[in-house]
Amino acid sequence: MSDHGPTAEPLDTTAGSDRNAHVGDQGELWFAAQLPLGWVWQPPRRDFGKDGLIVIRDNSELHNLEFAVQVKTSERPVIRDGWVVKSGLSRSSVMYWFASPLPTLVVAVDIVGRRAWFAWHLDLFDSPAEVFHSTQNTVTIRLPERNELNDAGWDAIRQRLKEHFASLVDALVAADSASRLLPAVNTLARNIGNLVRLSKTPMPTTVASMTDQSRLSILIEQLEHRSVLSAVRALLAHVRPDTRAWHHIRAWMDAYEATALRAHPSLTTLPERGPYGPDLQVAFAFDLVSGTRHRLIEAGLDMIMLLTARRKASDTDGAGDGDYRTHEAEGVAVSSDRTPSPVSQAWPVSIQLRLVRLRVADLGHPQGATTGEIIGTEHDVDRDGHSAPFSAGSGCRLGLALCPPDAGPSLRLEYGEQPLGERLHIAMKPITSSDGEPRIFVVERGAEGMALDAVRARPDDRWNPTDIFIFKTL
Repeated sequence: MSDHGPTAEPLDTTAGSDRNAHVGDQGELWFAAQLPLGWVWQPPRRDFGKDGLIVIRDNSELHNLEFAVQVKTSERPVIRDGWVVKSGLSRSSVMYWFASPLPTLVVAVDIVGRRAWFAWHLDLFDSPAEVFHSTQNTVTIRLPERNELNDAGWDAIRQRLKEHFASLVDALVAADSASRLLPAVNTLARNIGNLVRLSKTPMPTTVASMTDQSRLSILIEQLEHRSVLSAVRALLAHVRPDTRAWHHIRAWMDAYEATALRAHPSLTTLPERGPYGPDLQVAFAFDLVSGTRHRLIEAGLDMIMLLTARRKASDTDGAGDGDYRTHEAEGVAVSSDRTPSPVSQAWPVSIQLRLVRLRVADLGHPQGATTGEIIGTEHDVDRDGHSAPFSAGSGCRLGLALCPPDAGPSLRLEYGEQPLGERLHIAMKPITSSDGEPRIFVVERGAEGMALDAVRARPDDRWNPTDIFIFKTL
């Protein structure tokens, strides 16, 4: 339950003064200390409306699942008529809760009384539209007082997580066919990859500073966002509307569209087909485009990873629910003659013709190597000293190329016979996630099932000699 706009309730205490920030930090630390054994708190580097990510590593049926958390802390919580009232929440932050397929647990902490209450973000609103279409900058939410964060509360959280992910997996399995899921994921991966590249383009600050190039860049960015929405909308048409999965994916789509429209008002008015001439009017908000770029990219990556998750029931050995995190599985050894070889005979022929795999040792690094040594860096130069990003890595010196962003999702979908324990890192230009870290895709199969993950790949991060990287043939 929620309200919008001015309210007589005191504003949320996690924002504002240094003291309020200190109180907020205390609340997050208290909450992290209450987590069940094996539930790992991961704070983000950027605060996009979420304080952290909980990764479950307890070897239970929830093992490797994850969900987001937003903690709101106060010294004097307002409790009225069975509701814990939190006011002054940024509407843009609340919108970000919906712009991810991951469920967000909203927690109100009473730091003086050492108590807390919780609710899932989808339960706080009768409809996400009341947030997306509001003209107010702040939102008031109400959490049920009965949802206290105690042993019974954690049991309820566990049950809700099981229901949530089971519903998503069942819906995706029902929609999973070569004519539906694979094209949708390929489209999303291509769009998000293009949006990552466009995000590096500086935004003009005034109308006077607009150039034909910057105008074209904005137009392309809007077309990419529209393609993302079209791909998810087409897939959603094959998901039963009476399922929790349909409502969650629809909420994601509505949040993505609302966030994009705030920065790009002409998104829905652009002609369906080109050519787009010089007289085409492209509207955008100078002050919002840069701020929403990373949010939308992260939302798209989350959706890709959700769509490419696999459950145990679909595995050949019949074990495990879908894996949503990394595994500490050792890479499978290949020949050490440094000759690029097809990745696996189990792969479709179309993939074998395009991709090869090499261990870090096969790339000429028997003691291991850094990310920069394997795939290069943004600062690489050619023989003449000209900028040539990601051209000096060991793979390029062997005559191979980096993979496009959609190689990871495509491989995950088509590589249904991946051996247990195999973990393949996609040699690609890293994508910066919402925590500020550069990441690359990993296609893996562990004890809990098959998954697509994104792992950190800073230029100076080191990799073991047996780690396997996937390159593209030229």
